Amino acid sequence: MRLTIGTSDTARLIRAALWGLRGIYKPGFRYKKCGILLLDLHPAEAEQGSLGSFAGEGEILR
Repeated sequence: MRLTIGTSDTARLIRAALWGLRGIYKPGFRYKKCGILLLDLHPAEAEQGSLGSFAGEGEILR
C-alpha cells in the first residue's frame, strides 16, 4: 500500500498498516507473525511538497 503523503509519524504508519491488514484478513485462517518491508524511503529534507501544502508559521511562500 502507498501513503498519499510521506510521514515519519509512527501512529500514522500503524494506522495505515492496520487499514491494509483489515483488507486482507480472513476469519478462520491461522496466522503467524511476520515482518514488513518499507520501500521508497527518503530523507525528510527531500520531501516534495504539493500544491495543497502551505508554509509553516513565520515562513514566506516564494
